[in-house]
Amino acid sequence: MKTCRLSRASVAIAAIAATFVAVAAQHGAASADASLSEHMHRHMSSIRAVKQFIIAGQIDGMREPAVWLAEHEPASDLPAGWEPYVTELRQHALDTAFANHLVFAAASLSEMARTCGDCHRANNVSGVVDDATRPAPEGDSVRVQMRRHLWAADRMWEGLIGPSDNAWNDGIGVLASVDVESADIGALPEQEPKVDYLLTRVRELGELGGEADSSETRSAVYGEFLSLCADCHSWTGGGPAVP
Repeated sequence: MKTCRLSRASVAIAAIAATFVAVAAQHGAASADASLSEHMHRHMSSIRAVKQFIIAGQIDGMREPAVWLAEHEPASDLPAGWEPYVTELRQHALDTAFANHLVFAAASLSEMARTCGDCHRANNVSGVVDDATRPAPEGDSVRVQMRRHLWAADRMWEGLIGPSDNAWNDGIGVLASVDVESADIGALPEQEPKVDYLLTRVRELGELGGEADSSETRSAVYGEFLSLCADCHSWTGGGPAVP
């Protein structure tokens, strides 16, 4: 998997921060909108940073933002309905920070995304994900196929955090159809059997993801997907840019 950049991240973070501001105002905390927005912007930026490091296969890099997510003081004006989910998210962040393998880090990060989505659903927070997103890249070149891979990863992530069935289904539909082989992405001859297996498993997860109809099963699919990305990037020396 060659170097790729996470798209729409800034727009997504801004949308989430704006949504939190709106909810805060509904709870009579309009005077604290700016501080809550800033806090949630940092929150989502840190989660995104953890994700980037894990996908890139850099377990040590993800520890600092994961520790911040686990240990930072929650916003003082956090609506009461969010508190149980914040507690759960902090525990998953702690698990991520001290994971001794990227497989476990990926699973814990995916649970963080699920927790965000469960909180949004339970507290009727809408507008986190824009379902009118740009279409997936089209083309047969390796470069385009890897951009499709990344597009799918972004949409599945949005499907968890939104939560959004449309985003999830968009992502897994493209994931199942990505057509690339180990030799295309710079794997050494001795690496090709393992990398080909990883790529095959990624497409299988695209199929399995279509049957996942709960946040828990979707989190499991996405966690394994992230760990496969991390493993492949570690082997081939590729991967996305990191913070």
